[in-house]
Amino acid sequence: MHKKLDEFLHIPKILRDKYQLDESFNLFKVLRGSSDEVRLHSRFLAELLDPQGSHGLGPEYLIHFVGEVLRLDGFDCESAFVLKEWNDIDILIRNKNGQAIILENKIYAHDQENQLHRYYQIVNDLSYEDKNIHIVYLTLDGKKASNQSLNGIPDEILSESYTDISYKFDISKWLKLCRKEAVEKPELRESITQYLNLVSELTHTNQSASFMKELESWFEKELINGRPVGMLDALLIAKEKYHAKRIEVFREAIFERISGLSFNQNESTVTLSDCEDFVAKNDSFDIWVYPIAGEERLQVGFINNHGACYFSVWCSQKGDKTIYDAARNAINTSNFSSYNKSNQWSAGWKYLSDPIVLSASTDENLQKLSDNNYLNSLADTVAQELKAIVLALNKDSMLKSLF
Repeated sequence: MHKKLDEFLHIPKILRDKYQLDESFNLFKVLRGSSDEVRLHSRFLAELLDPQGSHGLGPEYLIHFVGEVLRLDGFDCESAFVLKEWNDIDILIRNKNGQAIILENKIYAHDQENQLHRYYQIVNDLSYEDKNIHIVYLTLDGKKASNQSLNGIPDEILSESYTDISYKFDISKWLKLCRKEAVEKPELRESITQYLNLVSELTHTNQSASFMKELESWFEKELINGRPVGMLDALLIAKEKYHAKRIEVFREAIFERISGLSFNQNESTVTLSDCEDFVAKNDSFDIWVYPIAGEERLQVGFINNHGACYFSVWCSQKGDKTIYDAARNAINTSNFSSYNKSNQWSAGWKYLSDPIVLSASTDENLQKLSDNNYLNSLADTVAQELKAIVLALNKDSMLKSLF
């Protein structure tokens, strides 16, 4: 079996080695994880879309986006302004004529319950008419948002004002138009070029034309000669299973290091099956613990979602503002003042310094996850942060007095 598999993959490997393009320096990959939805992709796209953006080209990029990508007539780009991460909406474009575009950006993250409906409701509550609210769902390949995310949005909005677009085709095409407009701005042109290269890598369109042509020819010959090309499907399944097992090794390594803490098993990733769902369905990877044993109103977690790993101190501001404020104060007066104030559901959060995206089945990620030394080092980092923030919260006398 191994011999047949080696023979089957021999030609693709030779072709890849022959035509593979050298990896060039990419500032976006150096500074941020390549699939970081919030800190990289949404912010860069929002900057280009913003008529007041630092690109200095006014509404030109937004006009191209609205006209060429969304094919939306009558949207006033001249008076438009762009909000980034406002009320959890990745990008919100509004104008003085009462029109709005909600852009939800998904790289690897899964949809949340009623997510797009919630965003629609937020904008609708600002007195925007249904006919003037446009919802755009952006993914790598242009897939439609899930029913659980869309549920509750009026049918007329979904039929007339909902659009799903892709990085692979729509954003790539738009970025090339943007690059043409930047012909006299070399720094901007180079930034767009590097970002385009990153998009090509994420969408697997960065292979040379010669490589793809010969690979297609090889595939055709294998098919005509009756070779089992269906083996490629089996390889993808094996890749997912291997990925899930490495995530399970990582999870177990963290659990071993924080065994003295009080776990929230119901909300944590605790089994190999959970890890398989995380990889196959872009589900969330979570480890949650209670700083005050058994007290569910305050929790500390390590999460991989929305293309990034981060730590969070969960506490509902609406559920118990007193605990929320005390937790926030405990964070500010400890060594964790670098934690950001997030929203009404989190008293603080901080990104993991390592840019790895655990859910991405890229060669680079899988090679990292295959290295036990790397995994153990990463587990050490996660465990130390969780234990330290739990200790800081547990030692705060004002916070403890509330339980």
